[in-house]
Amino acid sequence: RISGDTNAPRPGQWTQTTMRQMRPMWFGFFVFATVRVTLAERPVEVPEPPLLRHGFEMELLQLGLDLKNLQMQHSSAHRSDPGQCLRFMHIPKTGGTSIDAANMHHKVPAFDSLMRETYKRIAVARNLTDADLGSLYEDSHVSPIVYTAWFGENIRFYHFLPPNVTDQCEDLHTPPSRSPMIQEYYSTCQTFCSLRDPLERFWSGFRMRISPDMKSCDPHIIETAILELLELARTRPYCWGCFWVPQVEFVYGTRNWSSATEQYCTRWLRQENLTAEFDELMAEIGRPDVKLPTEELMSSWGACPNVTTNDLTPASRKAVYDFFKVDYEAFGYQM
Repeated sequence: RISGDTNAPRPGQWTQTTMRQMRPMWFGFFVFATVRVTLAERPVEVPEPPLLRHGFEMELLQLGLDLKNLQMQHSSAHRSDPGQCLRFMHIPKTGGTSIDAANMHHKVPAFDSLMRETYKRIAVARNLTDADLGSLYEDSHVSPIVYTAWFGENIRFYHFLPPNVTDQCEDLHTPPSRSPMIQEYYSTCQTFCSLRDPLERFWSGFRMRISPDMKSCDPHIIETAILELLELARTRPYCWGCFWVPQVEFVYGTRNWSSATEQYCTRWLRQENLTAEFDELMAEIGRPDVKLPTEELMSSWGACPNVTTNDLTPASRKAVYDFFKVDYEAFGYQM
């Protein structure tokens, strides 16, 4: 059974015991979740994290972080045509951390992103400049333990949407369907994103969020956990920080992509060929100096590193295919 963990530590409560127990297997405020998966004959438990304090969104509004100010903050990065701006949509587990890292090291960014804006807020609070964003970003992503401590220390600078709901997501992982602010953010500029094979994307997220606390990497035990997780995601589609939201909902703002009236990501790259396609895009906008890092950030964060999607059971693979069928149909991936 997948249930909530009401005893999870609140932001700012950091003890040695907490640091040992907690692993940032997923990001935004959900970094505080813990996952306990017992042996196959016992129920699989995936406790959900507590909701952020009720007044958090009001604090953001009081700080003046409303929609109009947010739009003004994001108006600096322009394409070769000065009448157009470029923004990056970070779909979870598609290489977005590396894309953000590429942009962080440049005082004049090639594109805007919600992650860059988060780190700008943190830099301002630390009396740093935009020139320091790259080092700040990479230093905070050295390891899961480092990121856990970093996130707890800086949680007040992160935005979570929508307000006053159980399953909030960090703004950069929030699909347009959940927030008018996010719709406005992506629709007022040219927006690019990265897409990934749905099974590989799911498995990468599963390794990061679920498997680290499993007692075994046996494919049959993994199968039990996968079926439990997807059952939860059908009734609570935005649980676990929106990690299990199909990519079509980010791109089109709906899961019914064939009848969508909007396309929020207007240029998508393929994670399977990310370096070449990112370089091509940067050359098109006159910024060939912006390069992806040589090492993929966060790609190794997770357990069961020797288990690939080829090792998953047929039942696991079918369950993932059925759940993400819209992604396979919309973007031409083969199961």
